[in-house]
Amino acid sequence: MFVLFDASDLVARILTAVFGTLLIPLVYCIYRLGYLSRAQTLLVALFIAISPDMGFFSRFLRHNILCFFSPCCFLSHSYIILNGGQSRYVLIGAIATAGALACKEEMPVILLIFAAFFGLALWKKTITLPRGRVTDVEYRFSSRTLIKKGDSRITNQPGG
Repeated sequence: MFVLFDASDLVARILTAVFGTLLIPLVYCIYRLGYLSRAQTLLVALFIAISPDMGFFSRFLRHNILCFFSPCCFLSHSYIILNGGQSRYVLIGAIATAGALACKEEMPVILLIFAAFFGLALWKKTITLPRGRVTDVEYRFSSRTLIKKGDSRITNQPGG
């Protein structure tokens, strides 16, 4: 960005300010799915907006705001996917995960914690996967397994 817009304070701080601002729509996404009430959403948005830490992180060109934005984006898009969202949200969640992993060395541990809570919630049946998503995952796993084993139903296409 410095090559395109020259070196200035605005250019140095614009991306962190944008990612800090984009946290509010992520909270709104979770509200639209019904996980938060209107009052809870307003409180979370207010606390994010007036938090001294968020102001500090959004002020400097550092990785801290990206380390906060990426997991929040991943979680909000995971909720959308669990509620039967479109497949494009999987791509956005994957990009957010890649951004989180590129930011900080402890992100794999944080993602493992997310996976542990998700697995526990599935095991206790506090959340359920939509039926279409389960069969999609089962189909993709089974088709990859059959291709690796060289199943003739998949690898030997007619005319080839």
